[in-house]
Amino acid sequence: MEKRAITTHQKEKLTIPEQIEHLKNKGVTFTNCTEDRAATYLADDNYYFRVTAYRSLFEKRKGGAHDGEYVGLDFADLIELSNLDRELRELMLPMTIAVEHAAKVQVIHEVTGRENEDGYSIINEYLRSLPEDTRRRRINEFMRLKDSEYSSEIIRKYDEEVPIWLYLEFSSFGAFVSLYRFCALRWDDEAMLYRHYLLRQCVAMRNASAHGLPIINGFTKRQSSIKVGASIAQAVADAGISKRVRTAKLKNPRIQQIVTVAYLYTHTFDMCQQDSMVRNVQTWRSHANAIMATHPTNDTVCSSLGFLLKIFDKWF
Repeated sequence: MEKRAITTHQKEKLTIPEQIEHLKNKGVTFTNCTEDRAATYLADDNYYFRVTAYRSLFEKRKGGAHDGEYVGLDFADLIELSNLDRELRELMLPMTIAVEHAAKVQVIHEVTGRENEDGYSIINEYLRSLPEDTRRRRINEFMRLKDSEYSSEIIRKYDEEVPIWLYLEFSSFGAFVSLYRFCALRWDDEAMLYRHYLLRQCVAMRNASAHGLPIINGFTKRQSSIKVGASIAQAVADAGISKRVRTAKLKNPRIQQIVTVAYLYTHTFDMCQQDSMVRNVQTWRSHANAIMATHPTNDTVCSSLGFLLKIFDKWF
């Protein structure tokens, strides 16, 4: 069978032996993880596109016979970083779920306590405030839940009139944060409006964690388009981190999101509710320290992980 022609914008598919050879040509060594073990790992435990995402954390040689090859990168390092990233996602996901739940409780509490809110008009007015295409999408998303095993029975009881407690029960995190902003403006609540911006960061981390997207491979990015909240900047300063370091690290969008989620979580729940999370943080911390000890000269890895470890040490 002839090989299918590869167009200019396509990467050629590689077999696992070809993947390993390609990595060797890029300067990746197989000293701490043999080629046979790497082949088994790529066949059974992970896949090339995912595990090689962490190459971006290592510098490349410039000039000479080995130009473009990675410096000090063994395949075992890619495995360790992939595992550490998975553990980070496993930390972030339950935090974001807890933060979302707490914010929904806050909104319901506000609606319940306000005499001028009946629970229905707020959703009607929120939907009318949206652009036509967004409104149609929100309504269609909700109506599709009538066919869901987990929501159809209760949704059908309400026909076309949807109260806020029902809407919050089944809306996505992103859709809820949009409604949260509407409520903040409706009630002229500056604290809620500020928290809305933090929740948007939380949504981004929730999506990345829930869908298993690599996170720490983006620690090389330097500039976030979103300004760090004043309360978070102060909390980071209170953790004993210098202005120079916190300014530099919080410019990274992924580090900024991690810190925002941790801030929202630790400033929402008391320590009695955090016992299991604290244990998970301690496990991640020990693995992060091990990687830092293995790569003391890798500034991107050590400075980024070190920054997060200082935050976690103070907040958990």
